[in-house]
Amino acid sequence: HSFPTRRSSDLIMAIIRLNHFLALSGVASRRSADTLIAEKNVKVDEKVIKELGTKVDTEKQKVFVRKDKDSQWRLVEQVQEKDRKSVV
Repeated sequence: HSFPTRRSSDLIMAIIRLNHFLALSGVASRRSADTLIAEKNVKVDEKVIKELGTKVDTEKQKVFVRKDKDSQWRLVEQVQEKDRKSVV
C-alpha cells in the first residue's frame, strides 16, 4: 500500500500546533509565538489561549493575535508557504 505523504506546504490546511501556524503565517517565529501565547495575546474563535501546545484546525477556526495588551486583535490570514506576510 502507498500512504500519502504530507509536505510542509500542506500543513497550513490541517490541525497543527498554534505556534507553528503563527510561524507559517509570518506573524512570528515559533519561539516568539510561544511568548505571545504565554502572554495571552492569541485567541482562537474568541477564546484567549493560555496553554502552549494548543492545536488549531486551520480550515475551521479563526486565529486572532495582538502585539500586547493595549493593541487591537487582528485576524491572522491563512497564507500559503509561498505568500507569507506579517499581519501584526
